[in-house]
Amino acid sequence: VWRYRMVYTPLQDKRLIITPGKGGVGKTTISCALALYFASQGDRTLIQSMDPAHSLRDTLGYVSTNQDNSTEVTEHLLAREIEPPTVGYSGKKIVDLMAAFSGLGLLCDTDYAARVLSFVEELYFLDEEDYDMGRADRIIVDPAPIAGLHQLLSTAKRLRRIQNVSKNAMKKLLGEETYSTIFDNEYDDDLEYGIDQLDAFKGKLEDHTLSGFVIPTLPRKTALAKTTRLVRSLREWGYSVDGLVFNEIAPTTERTRRKAQQRLAEAFAKEVTLPYVLVNKRVNPKLSRDTLQRIGRDVVKGLSQQ
Repeated sequence: VWRYRMVYTPLQDKRLIITPGKGGVGKTTISCALALYFASQGDRTLIQSMDPAHSLRDTLGYVSTNQDNSTEVTEHLLAREIEPPTVGYSGKKIVDLMAAFSGLGLLCDTDYAARVLSFVEELYFLDEEDYDMGRADRIIVDPAPIAGLHQLLSTAKRLRRIQNVSKNAMKKLLGEETYSTIFDNEYDDDLEYGIDQLDAFKGKLEDHTLSGFVIPTLPRKTALAKTTRLVRSLREWGYSVDGLVFNEIAPTTERTRRKAQQRLAEAFAKEVTLPYVLVNKRVNPKLSRDTLQRIGRDVVKGLSQQ
């Protein structure tokens, strides 16, 4: 399987890693495993969850007491769950704009858009300094399921479409009262600021030496069908897909079932020309940090091989 790999920069050398996939395949488990492994190597690591159904706290076993939902889990690991209220002033105005246009078929869900803008604002500051931890060496992103990932990657394009609509057309579309409520003299600057940040983030994703995607999935035909579409989309967008993680592989005591799953995983990985790693543990929030760290180690080393 390894000879089919499209080689860019090894996963172990990348700073920004995103773990997309359908719900229930172990996105958060693998995200936390990667974060714990990198942190154990002394890398200043940030894990960010954009999934509305947050489960970082359950998986990593911590209690957040901060208003900004950020918690120092270990010496080198900071966890943060993105919520819409954390979006800044400019982002708030853009979300209001998106809400006004949502009925025109131009934009995505405004709640998720707020998460997107908040997350991108966080990344902007991470390039300078992150809280008291200093610049993050690794950023692990646990996104919303597949549909949410598409919204994340298409928000800048949709905002640009709105920017191309003249103000007079906006007044006609939205009505004078709605228009005056949302827009002021700073509107153009706010919108341009949001688009610039989103474009910059997209540029980071397109840099194969900096960013990569690790796709968790299950050895089941229904899950693999969605994974196929996700891999195809990411490649069409020009992003680096670094490999697959098959969760819930049967233990060695169930030889027949395990071999069938291994054959399915190998055939699928060969079909999409990607390396893969098999994880025996079931996806649940009760795995210990040591177990998660070992899974993260196996994923990084397995997918970094040539």
